[in-house]
Amino acid sequence: MSFQWTKFPNRPAFYRAQREERKRALEDVGRYVQAKAAKYPPKPDSSSYKRTGTLGRSITVGPVKQPGTAYSYVEVGTNLHYAPYAEYGTGIYAETSIGEPAPGRKPIRPKTAKALAWRSTGQQMGPGGRRIASGIRYKKGRMQPQPTRDVYMNFAGSVRGMRPWHYMEKAFRDPATDAYFQARVEQMLRAIVARMEEQS
Repeated sequence: MSFQWTKFPNRPAFYRAQREERKRALEDVGRYVQAKAAKYPPKPDSSSYKRTGTLGRSITVGPVKQPGTAYSYVEVGTNLHYAPYAEYGTGIYAETSIGEPAPGRKPIRPKTAKALAWRSTGQQMGPGGRRIASGIRYKKGRMQPQPTRDVYMNFAGSVRGMRPWHYMEKAFRDPATDAYFQARVEQMLRAIVARMEEQS
């Protein structure tokens, strides 16, 4: 005669621990992606991609959503109106959300005015630019010119557009992000096991 004894885990406690630890792990992964996306620089071969940091600072991590016991997810992104243009490009460089050339992409032209007009700081963009304000700085009590702060008004009949940065895609697909995710999942599983052992 033999006796067998099996200890079943406390299922409510297990599911609670699983959801809580999964939530913490996703929050950490979301913050990791947020920081990585904010650091991706524009393409260095073009001076028109001057960063102000506004886009990076606007990237936020949403609350973890857990529709059921099977899965959870977290959203990382920004609501800035020009964020999609930085991600997917504009004009002749525009792409779809899956990385294919956007249908009917073409140079950007004015819809109602005779020309496009925009301001830039630090340099003239194209032959149609005019300096409208001179940058200055004070050093040792003296006023000195600072060309990097000059303001220009630029005019053009059309522009080619802006190349895509893919800053969010790069942040999500980076091998370092995948490695961090895998490490955080292993840490999450160890935390769940430790919590269940404490309750047993």
